[in-house]
Amino acid sequence: LYTSGDEETKSDCWDDDSIFAPSDLDKSFDPLRRKAVMSSMTALDMFVKKYGRLPLRPRSKNREDKEESIQKRTDLERFQSLLRKVAKPTTNQEKWAKITTQFANSCRAKFTPIQAFSGALGAQEVLKAATGLYNPVHQFLLYDCDEVLDNAKSENDDSDEDQTVVDMSPGQTYILGQSLSKKLASSRLFLVGAGAIGCELLKNLAAMGAGTDAKRGCIILTDMDTIERSNLSRQLLFRDHDVGEFKSAAARTSMLRFLPNCRIEAHTSRVGNEE
Repeated sequence: LYTSGDEETKSDCWDDDSIFAPSDLDKSFDPLRRKAVMSSMTALDMFVKKYGRLPLRPRSKNREDKEESIQKRTDLERFQSLLRKVAKPTTNQEKWAKITTQFANSCRAKFTPIQAFSGALGAQEVLKAATGLYNPVHQFLLYDCDEVLDNAKSENDDSDEDQTVVDMSPGQTYILGQSLSKKLASSRLFLVGAGAIGCELLKNLAAMGAGTDAKRGCIILTDMDTIERSNLSRQLLFRDHDVGEFKSAAARTSMLRFLPNCRIEAHTSRVGNEE
C-alpha cells in the first residue's frame, strides 16, 4: 500500500481480493475490516512523516490536564484527520470507528511471538528472492487479533503502581494491559528442554517480560543434553564456543546477555522416565 508525496493519492488495493494471501483467517476477507486496516496503515505512514513518531494512546485525564486538553488535539484526533483523507466508510460507521480507533491506540504495541513469526516469514521471502530457487509471495497477509485488546482497553495508564515490570516490555502493555503483563513477570514458569523449540520459547518468554519480577518471577529451565555442532544451525541461542556445554546453562547465559533483568534457573535434570 503506497501513498504519494502529496499524501492524497492512494492505492485502493483493499478492493482487490487477488492480492491477499488465502488463509483460514476470515478477517482478511471482511471488506470493511480490510479497508479500515489498510487505510489506517496509509494514515499511519502519513502521521509518521508529518510528526516523526507513532501516535500516543490517550491517557487518563487528570484535573490539571483538562484545561490544556481542550486547546490541544490528541494524537487520535490527528490520526483520524489524516485517515479521512485516505478513505471513508460507506457502511457500518460504528464498526469502522472501532477498528480504526483500536489501530491508532495500539500501533505502538509490540508482541514478541508475532514479531518472531513475521521476521521469519520476511526472511524466508528474502531468501527466495536472493537464491532464485522459489518465487516470493506477491500478496498481503492481513492478520489481526483485535479481540485481545478488549482486555487492555480499561487499563489505567496513569496508575501509580511500580512501573519496573511494565517498563521491561512497554510495547506489550498496549495489547495485554498492565495487570496481565505484571502477572506474567511475577510467574514461575517451568520450561523442559532447550533445543530448537526450547530456545525459541525461552527467547519469547524472556522478551515478553516473564521472570523479571525480582521477588517472585522466574523461568526454570532444565535440559540434560549437551550442545553438538549440528545443533547450531537451528538452535538460535548457541554459538561455536558453546559446543560441549549443557544446553540449559548455555541458553541461560545467552539470554542474560540480551535481558540481564530476567531471572532464569538452569538445571540439567531429567524430567520423567526414559521410554
